[in-house]
Amino acid sequence: ENLPENAAKMREYFMGKLLDLKDKFPEKIEGIRGRGLIVGLVLAIDGKPIASKCIDNGLLTICTMDHVLRFLPPLIINEKHVDEAVEIVEKALSDL
Repeated sequence: ENLPENAAKMREYFMGKLLDLKDKFPEKIEGIRGRGLIVGLVLAIDGKPIASKCIDNGLLTICTMDHVLRFLPPLIINEKHVDEAVEIVEKALSDL
């Protein structure tokens, strides 16, 4: 496996999916930032309830600075994993 190439490809895919979420929830998401596969979803709302809902639904994430959801996926992540993660975040955002 070419991990650096996969990480670069999955970063672009992940960021694109999160940008789609930002468009869907402009009142709840302020932006997306990160380097490599370390990605932060900057929220306009308290992130702790969102992180808790994500964890309850099988996505390990952490809320930092009270409003940033941090994602640290493994280098072997694939599109299916990204889709599942974004679906869980979307459900958490919809539930609030």
